[in-house]
Amino acid sequence: MQGMAHMEILEIEDAVETFGRLLEIDPDSLAGNFYTAIGYLLLGDPQCGKYIRKAYKIDRKRTKQLLRNFFDAFIGSSPETGRGVKAKIEKELSEL
Repeated sequence: MQGMAHMEILEIEDAVETFGRLLEIDPDSLAGNFYTAIGYLLLGDPQCGKYIRKAYKIDRKRTKQLLRNFFDAFIGSSPETGRGVKAKIEKELSEL
């Protein structure tokens, strides 16, 4: 999981590139699509939507759980993220 190692140390461009290589081999990889989406999200790249939709199509339940885990780990626990933003994201996650 070289892509995850890049993500953990915030080498986001390298992570996206690594997950992209995974998707060349296995375009239906849930992890590849999900983490590519997260990478693009962190880069502010609108391509994130394409990959999160693909992950959702591959496995809706697991993608929802991965999104919940991501929110809890990086957004929900962050004191820099305002309550209004957290509430909006919580609402959107509950509607998936």
